[in-house]
This record gives sequence, structure tokens and C-alpha cells, in this order.
Amino acid sequence: MRGKQLMQLCCLAFVSFIFFTYLVHGYTEEFEAAKKLYDQKDYKGAIVPLEKHCTTYPKDNNGGYMLAQCYMKTKQYSKAIERLDIVLQHHPEDYKAQFLQGFLCLQTKKLDKALTHLKQAAELKPDVAQHQMVYGSALLQAKKTDEAVAVLKKAVDLEPTDPSINLEYGRALIFSGKNSEAVHPLEIASKSSKTKNTALTYLGTAYLSLKQADKAVSTLQQATQADPTEAKNFYYLGQALELKMGDTGQSIESYQPIIQAYEKASDLDKDNAEYYFRHGFACESAAASVYEQSVQDEAVGQKALELLDKAKRAYQSALKIDPSHAAKDRISAVDARIEAIKNPQVIEQEVDE
Repeated sequence: MRGKQLMQLCCLAFVSFIFFTYLVHGYTEEFEAAKKLYDQKDYKGAIVPLEKHCTTYPKDNNGGYMLAQCYMKTKQYSKAIERLDIVLQHHPEDYKAQFLQGFLCLQTKKLDKALTHLKQAAELKPDVAQHQMVYGSALLQAKKTDEAVAVLKKAVDLEPTDPSINLEYGRALIFSGKNSEAVHPLEIASKSSKTKNTALTYLGTAYLSLKQADKAVSTLQQATQADPTEAKNFYYLGQALELKMGDTGQSIESYQPIIQAYEKASDLDKDNAEYYFRHGFACESAAASVYEQSVQDEAVGQKALELLDKAKRAYQSALKIDPSHAAKDRISAVDARIEAIKNPQVIEQEVDE
């Protein structure tokens, strides 16, 4: 009897061994074939064996994660998200899958879901700066600035010299109103070719908010040179030049750099009413600086009229974009100045009064 039981146990063990060997062999063969294609960057080709593998082994997080990557790299984002949902259903502890799911949701504008998975990834692997940075950026996108600052500070502590992390941290500090604290990380980011263009813009606005006119002008001039197609760089440069000039503008020439900056901004972004308004106001201010001189000097008067004409056209452009804009009030003021210059006795009366 004992011999018969022993024989049955041996047979069962042998069958189990054969079955187990078959399973492992099947897994290895399909997965390795897919991995080889993946390593060759044939992501489309790798999908077929991986789908077969994941059908047989739906709980395998390695195969599921690789399949999701292949979907992502072939721009099949919804399929990638669906596959990662399955992976995380069985393996919520997989921080790589959590991070990839969060990243994909962020890319496909599923912000709430992205935050859930990115938070999981950051908590599961708190020593990975990239996880903290992307999670912090998502929080910033969700306008949770205080939380974003705290998370991005962790990322900076992990990678103090990383330009991308410093850029995101600097942006978060600016959005939370901490401009002086933003300067250092943005200076680091501005020294890397990868982040220079964006960093210079934010660094310039930080100096602008801190009323550091010379630094603001210098930085924003660099920004316009680094990216001459970005309208807001010229807009902020115009503001910085105004700050630097202060109340000392006593000639048309002193306003020219400001006028040129705003004019460039409105040329690059023709749908922004504020850019046109600023351009118009700079032209109007330049004309106003020589308002009294225009009575005695016909050439100066002609220049003032040309500037006022440009101001009026800029204000009209602003109103076409936004009929409720304050530019409407400035048009009547410009018309009054034009009439006064054309009729010098009006100015003379104003001066006498």
C-alpha cells in the first residue's frame, strides 16, 4: 500500500514538473521574443507576442508593463492606459507602472487620475527625483501650488543641479509668489541648453516682480535672443524697460526701445489685446513727453502726431479682440491730443493755465 502511494506521489511530482517546465518555457519563449524586438525598437512588432503573452499570463507585471510601453511608443495611449490598469490591479506596488500610468494620464489630460498614480509612484519610490518632479509639475498644473512647491523641493534636494527639476521648482515658487526664492533655481536652469529658453523668461519675470530693473532688462534681452519667436518675452521686456526708465522719459527717443518691444510682441501674437494696448500706451506716452515742445517745433509735432496715430491703431486692434478693453477710453484721449497738436492754441492755453 505504501509502495503504491509512493508511486502515485512520484507520478504527480513528475507531471507537475513537466507542466511547470512547459509553462516556464512558453513564458520565456514569448517574452524573450518580444523583448528582442523591443530592444531593436520594433515596438509594433513586439506587440503581437506580448499580447499573446499577456493573454496567457494576465497577472505578469513585466509583460504587461512592456506591452504598455509598446502601445505608448506607437501612440496607442488608450490601450496603454487600459493595460496598465490591469497591471496595477494585480500589482499596485509596481512603482514603474504607477509612474508610467500617471505620465500617460497627464499627457492625455486626465489630470485627476494622473495625480493619483503619480502620488503613488512618488510615495512608493521617494528617492527617485524624476517621480517627484513629474508629480510636482502635475500638482502645479492642478493649481495646487503649495503642495507643488513642497514636492518639487524634495526633487531638488535629491538632484540639486538638475536643470529641469530646478526649472519646475522655480516656476512653482513664482506661481506661489516667492519670487526671491525662485531666482536661484532659475539661474541654474538658465545655464543649461535644455532649459535655457524657458528659464530666462521666468527668471526675467522674477527680477521684474522684485523691481530689479537692470537684471530684468538684461535677462529678458537674453530671452528674446534665445527665442525671438516668443511674444511674451518681448512683452515682459517692454515692462522691464519701463521699470528701468521710471519717470525719466523726457524724449521720444527714450521710449523707442519700449515701443519696439511691445510692437514686436503684438506682431508675434495678434490675438492678445493687452499686447496691442501696451504698444499703444507706449506710443501715446512718447508723444505726451514732447507735448509742449510740439507747439514750438513743427518737426517734433509731426513725430508726435505719427506716434499718436500708431497709438490709436494699436488701441483699435485691442478693441477688435476685446470690445470691453480699457483701450476704448484711451482712443478719445488720443483724439484730443491729436486735435490739440493740430491746433497749437489749445496747448498754449493749457500751459498758461
